[in-house]
Amino acid sequence: PLPPGVPGELCIAGPALACGYVGDPQATAERFVFSEWLGERVYRTGDRARLRGDGELELLGRLDGQLKLRGYRIEPGEVEAVLVSHPAVSAAVVGLSGEGAGARLAAWVVLREAVAIEALREWLAARLPGYMVPGAWQVLERLPRTPNGKLDRGALPAPAAVVPAGRGPATALEGLVCELFAGVLGLASVPADGDFFALGGHSLLAVQLVSRLRDALEVELPLRAVFESPTPAGLAAVLAAQGQAAVPAERLLPRHGDQEAPASLMQQRLWFLDQLEPGSAVYNLAVALRLSGEPDVAALQAAVDGLVARQAVLGSRIVARDGEPWQLPCGRPVRLEERLVTADGLEAALSGYASAPFDLAAGPLLRVGLFRGAGSPVLAVVVHHIVADGWSLGILLAELGALYGAALRGEPAELAPLPVSYADYARWQRDWLAGERLAAQLDYWRSQLAGAP
Repeated sequence: PLPPGVPGELCIAGPALACGYVGDPQATAERFVFSEWLGERVYRTGDRARLRGDGELELLGRLDGQLKLRGYRIEPGEVEAVLVSHPAVSAAVVGLSGEGAGARLAAWVVLREAVAIEALREWLAARLPGYMVPGAWQVLERLPRTPNGKLDRGALPAPAAVVPAGRGPATALEGLVCELFAGVLGLASVPADGDFFALGGHSLLAVQLVSRLRDALEVELPLRAVFESPTPAGLAAVLAAQGQAAVPAERLLPRHGDQEAPASLMQQRLWFLDQLEPGSAVYNLAVALRLSGEPDVAALQAAVDGLVARQAVLGSRIVARDGEPWQLPCGRPVRLEERLVTADGLEAALSGYASAPFDLAAGPLLRVGLFRGAGSPVLAVVVHHIVADGWSLGILLAELGALYGAALRGEPAELAPLPVSYADYARWQRDWLAGERLAAQLDYWRSQLAGAP
């Protein structure tokens, strides 16, 4: 074993360890090996990791260069080999661009002759699964190299999402769907026959697309429609075919001033898990930002106050009423916590701050800390998953930045008023999933799970 802080290969052992790969004795012999230190078989995961000083395990990527994207394991060398087999490509590098839900498979290519990127995409699509076809591309004159001749991945420029040429919208409805596609995908425009998933879309973005279609057209569109008809023209045809048969979307209306509400269904699930394992930090969402310059503490506190006033759910608590979870205002402000740390102790301090559990019944479910003494100050934001998710965390940080800038200038932030609150949404969801809808869902899942242990 390696001492804390030293990177190495992550190995797994224990009674639940598999016997090996079915029908592949060579891979089994390579990955399932005997550990003299443990005195038992271990599985070599191929993941690079290290044990931190606080006892937490930190994953650092793959030892073999393998990529992981939305549940798929991708060998970049396999994609690169197919790319350089194209007559026009002399060199290629494949990797990931972006982070989190916005991550995409990207390709950097050096061409020996002119060729359209869409032609390269089609070349790959005919030879590889769809998830191995890059959604972002960059043409280079040459690949960047280090002084000793190795590929310098850090010098690769940010690639651009490729929008294939295609026809324009033929109807106003197609035009609207094209605009919604472009907004969700972060593109300037999308052709009417552009494939949502080929342009970088995935299941999480598909949910956003359905939500925006609901808001724009006030109709319910099932998520599967995006997968079955993944182009603006195809979805527009589905919407047009529904016509009068379309199910109107029940409007989500604000109830101003009433912030006591039953928990949403997602909140109820997380509250139930917290009851099973109180004091767990497994659902904490955390981000740390290295700041340039010394922040104005008063303006930063004003920004935090403004954020909680705007997104009231961040200042809520989750309590039980007659055995059911409700979200109520916490009644206590979110105070900016200032901490002095050393350079050697910064990582452990941030880790401890991020992993400290929340008391759902006490609240608030957001904390913000300012860590000084280790070079540039670090701002840490931690929130419980019961009031935020990975996507909304980006919104939270953007609004906090806007509010901080406005506080520095002594003027109101230029943020559009929110038409509804999360409490409004929770009440709407509970009202919507009731009666016949709820009974149909329960009947379906009872039949699906019949006979399960």
